[in-house]
Amino acid sequence: MKASELRGMSDADLKEQIQDELKALNDLVFKHSVTGQLEKPHLISQYRRNIARIKTILHERELTSDNA
Repeated sequence: MKASELRGMSDADLKEQIQDELKALNDLVFKHSVTGQLEKPHLISQYRRNIARIKTILHERELTSDNA
């Protein structure tokens, strides 16, 4: 997901999205630990990046609301 798409979402939607991403990441990591291999291992880093993007946008919004 692109940052521009995420910036258009509300805080509640972002928090819901981060929960979905964390659940999907945990599922992938669990599958990897059980089987030792994944069909698409690049998805782990993709989910981590998406989570970081969402957290960054939420933090930016906190900072701008504190300064305003």
